[in-house]
Amino acid sequence: MEPAVVENVNNSQKEIVRPVANFSPSLWGEQFINFAFDTELAKKYAKEIEGLKNQVRDEAYDLYTVALHFRVFRQHGYRISCGIFKKFIDENGKFKETIKRDARGLLSLYEAAYLRVHGEDILEDALVSTMANLKSMAPHLSYGLGKQVTHALMQSIHFGIPRIEFKELARAYYVEAKWFIEGYLPPFSDYMSNALITCTYHYLTISSLQGMKFVTKEQFQWLSNKPRVLVASLIICRLIDDTATYEVEKERGQIAIGIESYMKGNGMTKEEAMDKFFELANNAWKDINEECLIPILCSKEILM
Repeated sequence: MEPAVVENVNNSQKEIVRPVANFSPSLWGEQFINFAFDTELAKKYAKEIEGLKNQVRDEAYDLYTVALHFRVFRQHGYRISCGIFKKFIDENGKFKETIKRDARGLLSLYEAAYLRVHGEDILEDALVSTMANLKSMAPHLSYGLGKQVTHALMQSIHFGIPRIEFKELARAYYVEAKWFIEGYLPPFSDYMSNALITCTYHYLTISSLQGMKFVTKEQFQWLSNKPRVLVASLIICRLIDDTATYEVEKERGQIAIGIESYMKGNGMTKEEAMDKFFELANNAWKDINEECLIPILCSKEILM
């Protein structure tokens, strides 16, 4: 990796900046680096996956389940046949009228259709058909499902979340890099607006719930809208992280933006600013406690 080159504004000279972090030894040692991949285990899972593909093809699953299985297999690189959708086609080659009232199933099929490849006419038709049906159904659906459908019509899962979310993260990192290079100390409110993105805890929270059977699509969408309980969690993580890394960042020659911004804006010492950070974190915990008393769109397991 090339060292960072920073231009000195005062004398127009370029100097090499190498921020160094003196990290403590890893708790994990080198066991993951030296881990030998078990080829027999890989073969075992490959056989299980083939079995599941046949099971999806043969069993009488509903549209939602078949489309979901199809999308997951395709996302992981398995060429599962689009022929599994033929059971939902009538004698005229069109999707059966019975599924056109199944909003949840249509949404699942709509998302699956975005993983089509050349020559898969059944998925081309599925995309056109589901899009038209979902557009007409959206205003009449329940709040949670309606919002999910509206969002999907604007941005499908396959085209969207990782790419769109990373754009936001990259922009936020650019802002922090610009502050660092210019030696700029922003107002604390500006810092926090940006820092709640660069801490990445929002993305970690959502990804940590993937694969848990009790989490629904509506709950993922609810989290994507950054509810109060999630924002409070971000504040806690950001502030505690800033207090923990303050001395290390100063040793590197960096501006510890969070603490120093608060010190400057409020005329405080380092110790006073850190005490205030812990107070703000405790207040955020109170927000979380209050939200846990009135869960609305999510289960207790997610809140806890």
